[in-house]
Amino acid sequence: MRIQHLHLLLAIAEYGSLRSAAQVLQVSQPVLTRSLGQLEAEIGVALVIRTPRGVGLSPEGEILATRASKALDELAQASEELEWQAKRHRSRIAVGLSPEVDPLVVPRAFASFRQRVPGARLRIIDAPFARSEALLRAGEIDLAIGPLPPGSFSAALVAQPLFESVNVVVASSSHPLAEASRLVDLAAAPWVRVGPRAGAGDPTRLGWAALGAKPPAVRLDCESLSTLLAVLGSDELLAVVPYGFMARYGAAMSLVRVPIVETLPVTRVRSIRKVRSPLGGLAGLLVGSFVAQAHAIALATGAPRAADPRPPALPDRRN
Repeated sequence: MRIQHLHLLLAIAEYGSLRSAAQVLQVSQPVLTRSLGQLEAEIGVALVIRTPRGVGLSPEGEILATRASKALDELAQASEELEWQAKRHRSRIAVGLSPEVDPLVVPRAFASFRQRVPGARLRIIDAPFARSEALLRAGEIDLAIGPLPPGSFSAALVAQPLFESVNVVVASSSHPLAEASRLVDLAAAPWVRVGPRAGAGDPTRLGWAALGAKPPAVRLDCESLSTLLAVLGSDELLAVVPYGFMARYGAAMSLVRVPIVETLPVTRVRSIRKVRSPLGGLAGLLVGSFVAQAHAIALATGAPRAADPRPPALPDRRN
């Protein structure tokens, strides 16, 4: 049974004439009659009754026509939904962006993406992983970009490595510890935690025990880049940020890189999506833009390269 057969049956029911039905369906009457005979042979019953005034459906034809009408309506609705979904994926993408992503990479990646897909509509949500995970599950965003928190990872999501960036400690240029050379000298100072607990921007994970020191006091939890920019002008706060943060905002915000000798753990940025959402279309183009721009910036600026992919041990330099 073909879809054309269903349309044929409904046309006969509506117009009561093989000739009229053939005209509506834009086929010749002999072709329509032949198709009707094929359908009746397949079903095994007569579907049409000829009368002095034309043709009508038999009881069996009425049953099939009722089901055919519902089936065609469902197919039409499915076609509309598929068309809408295809257009949506071609023209719109929503992204959850972690504040821990290197801000030197972000604007260039988005600019590159817009050049490649000028007609696309991009929605960006400032979202650490916990919020991005909830938004992904709810279908509110198509993709998340940022580091993963330590611990278990949901089997419903898949993470693809994008790039790594080196972290540095920054402070106001007037901070009394702005020229400190050892991490242990910063243990008593108040800090900002950038992003989630135990993430790349958490100062308590910097290996203080190996230095014989207690983890520093976290005075502020910050999950927004705009908030971070507002508070880092303070004379008392320190923060762990990507190297690109200092390169982009340092001079304008009167920030300096604290010249400690220890190497800090790197930030590993990933794209995160649902398992059943293939990384293609706009999402694939956006991810490609992030990777390309991260590599280009590292080459152009001479940014420090991420060393060992494992968090390096911090040496004891008290002596």
